[in-house]
Amino acid sequence: MQGRKVTAALAALALMATLSACGKREAAGGAAASPLGRMAQAVNTAKFVPKGAAQAKAEAKPAADGYDPVILKLQVLLDRARFSPGAIDGRMGPNLERALRAFQAANGLEGDGVLNAATWNLLTKADPRPVLRTYIIDADDVAGPFTPRIPHDLAAMARLDMLGYQNPAEEVAESFHMDPALLHALNPGADLRAGSTILVASRGGDDLGEDVGRVEIDRAEGIVRAYGLGGRLVAAYPATVGSRRRPAPVGTLLVDAVAGAPSYDYQDDEVSQAGAQRASTEIAAGPNNPVGVVWIGLNDKDRGDKAYGVQGCADPTQVGAPTERGWVQLTNWDARELARGVRKGVPIVFK
Repeated sequence: MQGRKVTAALAALALMATLSACGKREAAGGAAASPLGRMAQAVNTAKFVPKGAAQAKAEAKPAADGYDPVILKLQVLLDRARFSPGAIDGRMGPNLERALRAFQAANGLEGDGVLNAATWNLLTKADPRPVLRTYIIDADDVAGPFTPRIPHDLAAMARLDMLGYQNPAEEVAESFHMDPALLHALNPGADLRAGSTILVASRGGDDLGEDVGRVEIDRAEGIVRAYGLGGRLVAAYPATVGSRRRPAPVGTLLVDAVAGAPSYDYQDDEVSQAGAQRASTEIAAGPNNPVGVVWIGLNDKDRGDKAYGVQGCADPTQVGAPTERGWVQLTNWDARELARGVRKGVPIVFK
């Protein structure tokens, strides 16, 4: 068998729901007068005001705290609408522009990745819920085990027993689809320990809510679109499509298998379900594994060649950027969400 040794492991994906924030504790009310409450209110009540080109350019620099309340609110709303902006960071960037273009096109709006009043009004009226909320850190969030130092060298990675999160901030931030820098900006000086109350993005859920009938990977746009069984667009994700080592194919491949917690053999360039026995060149599973937390193996319908896949990414802030290695890279949470919606035989169209 050519390519990768992928074993179907949908059950493993269910176990990975430890990152799900849907069931995590929200702090009790009465915090509106607190510093966190005031910060949340500033973002939750932020309003988009159209500006001229000169004014927009003059105000393009991020605020002193590193994020723009309007942009932060926009990112959370798009995330909840399944038009993923990638890592939520409160700043305008290529992935947010991709999400905006996809949302605007799907809703018949004018725009080319530029926020306008029509887009803002549609998003805010469709979902008026607060975009930031307080959260009480659970013991599991900070229990580890962590991998404080992740080497860049693949051989050095293979000597590690696991490729876990580097610290609690990275784990908590990823759980809420956030850039760790934003987590720190929203919670300056916070002690991330069990029982602490912090401010987080009230992001989207973990499941598409329906099966995926077709996936379209747009190489030029750098985006992955998932369509339901009836042909409706149900989600769009920013992506790094292909790499220098693995250029993206053209045409239709099929989902062959889904593996949760995959390991990666950097010498054979193969992905497999993590197991007790690993080759000396095999990098252990974990969110900082080069293929992230999930692998969707693809099979060329004509050649029967399992030579490509959709994967997670160790650093969500790098999704969309060129890379030396990798296949189709999504953020870990987007890859997990897509993996839960696809089944063996679902067509993946590269265009």
